[in-house]
Parts: sequence; C-alpha cells; structure tokens
Amino acid sequence: MRPEGSVYDVVRVCTDAIPLSLYRNSAEDASRAVSSPEAVIHARARLGVEPMRIFFETHAAEVKPIASFHGHRVCAVDGTGFNVPDTAANEAHFGRPKSSRGETAYPQMDAVSLVETSTSQILDMVFTHCDVPERLGVLKLLERLIRNDLLLMDRGISAAWLFAECLRRKIRILGRISSTWKPHVIRRLGSGDFLVTVEGEIPKELRKNKKATVKLTLRMIEYKIGNNGTVRLLTDLLDPNEYPDMELAKLYHARWQIETSYDEIKNHLATVASSAQDLVFRSKTPEGILQEAYALAALYNMIRCLMAEAGAAAPKPESCQAKDEQVQGETKKLQAEISRYRT
Repeated sequence: MRPEGSVYDVVRVCTDAIPLSLYRNSAEDASRAVSSPEAVIHARARLGVEPMRIFFETHAAEVKPIASFHGHRVCAVDGTGFNVPDTAANEAHFGRPKSSRGETAYPQMDAVSLVETSTSQILDMVFTHCDVPERLGVLKLLERLIRNDLLLMDRGISAAWLFAECLRRKIRILGRISSTWKPHVIRRLGSGDFLVTVEGEIPKELRKNKKATVKLTLRMIEYKIGNNGTVRLLTDLLDPNEYPDMELAKLYHARWQIETSYDEIKNHLATVASSAQDLVFRSKTPEGILQEAYALAALYNMIRCLMAEAGAAAPKPESCQAKDEQVQGETKKLQAEISRYRT
C-alpha cells in the first residue's frame, strides 16, 4: 500500500498506529521506534515465506465463487511474469528470460493464477521459475476447483491433454484455441457450432502407461467480432439447447477478469503514484520476493472482498440502471456483430 517508501518506513507507519497499551512495555515513555533498517531486514528473514503463504492460502480458501452460469461456478486461469531485482540469487532461483538482444534487463518470476470471475478474487496462485510452462502451474491450481466448476482458458493455456485432465476431474471447460489446431468435424450443430474431435500429444513427464496422445470429443464454436480474426472456442458443454452458443461466446470474455486483476496488481496496487515501476517487488533474495508476492496477493483479495461486499450492500442508483441499459444495448450490438460473421 506504500510502494514509494522503504520497508523500514512502512514498519514505522505500522508501529505508530499501534496503541502503546498493546505493547508489552506500556509505560508512558515507551518508544515505538524501530531500532534500524537492518533490524527490519533481519526480522523479515527470520519470518520466512511460510507465514505469508499460509496467510494468503487461508484467506483465499474463504473465497466462495457463486454459480453464475447455468449452475456452474466460473473461474479463469492465466499466467504472467513479474520482474524482480537483478541479483545473482534472484536470477538463480527465478531465471532470466531470453530476448531479441540476448537477455532481459531483469530476472523474472512467473505466476499462474486462478481467479473467480464474479468478484475477481484470487482462489489460488503459484509462483515458478520463468522457464516452467504455465500449463504445469495450471495443473496445481485444478486442485482448488470442484466438480462442475467451469474453467475459462485462453490460447496460451489450452491443450488437449489439459482438457482431458479437467474432464477427468469433472471440471467443465471453455477454452479458446489457436489457428494451429485442426479439429475434425463430426457434425454441424448450428451456424458456427460443431461437434468435433481433437487430438493432442501428452507431455513426456505426464505420460502414463506409455500413452503418448489423447483424443476428445468436444463442441467448437466459431465467430467473429467486427473485422477481427475468427475466434474458436472448445467446450465440453455439448447441448446447444441448454448452453446456447451465443451465451458461451459472451461468457468467454469474462476471462478478461484475470487480465484486469494482473493490471490492478502491477499498475495500480504495487506502483508509485508519480510513475510506473519496472519492479513490483523489491527484495534481493528469492525468499523475500515470495514473501512479498503472497502478501500482495492477500492484500489484493482483501480489497476485492471489500469491493464485493460494498457492491452487494449498496442500493442501486438510477444512474447505474441507466448504465445497465447502455450495457444491454452494447451487448445487443455485439450479438449482431457475432451473428453477422458466423461461419
């Protein structure tokens, strides 16, 4: 909440806010002064990562997604990268991505998050070396979902083997696929709506019983918005009567909630008011980076929780009703654009 100040300054602000009566030595002349910046650094090192990880996970476990789409709780998953201070320890632990000129300016910690789309709260988050594939992080996050949850994925996450793993866990899927996918059409369900089979390779480290590929029967929805390229979605929600294609096309764009979350964390919550920062975290050690990361994720969830509670409790003014009518009008225009370009 105070990225413009040092950790020492932040501790001083916090200690100044604590009543003297809560200190073990509550004498009137007791001092709140923190001994030195070095003392704060050593205290952080003694604390370690685990307390902040447990704090985040405990509060994230209390987030209860609502069944917002045909009885399904809707969540989105995606990854991002965080630049970290350029130290040998951070580079050894998190790695440094390659660039067109050799290497990037900073080491990078990658993160994969699972976000509940109704309130944008983070259900779970994993932090990895920058060379670890995002999909392996997604595998860990699937444990946070329950039967009949609906998971939204973009082109960078979607994979046949990952779809198969979701279905094995009874998790429903809606994922966009790239132009490199070659689904085999079984039959046409409607305009731009098909029953298809897809096949993909299973990563070597995840293969069981020497099985190298997986084959699935899914539903594919194709559409365009304006003059943009064709969007192709795959889902296991096969019944077009229960799950109309237009509803699924609109629902997919709720995936942008996770992009919004990353933007809020990087460019608003963790930035200096006067300018953008290249670095979200400041620690020179991997343990310190992870400590800050879990703390920032927990803080973000607290703010998002308060926003959700305030929104639920506040009466709806006429201006919001007018805004809803405007949104409904824009939605109808979007539907018209999609229908116009249906294949």
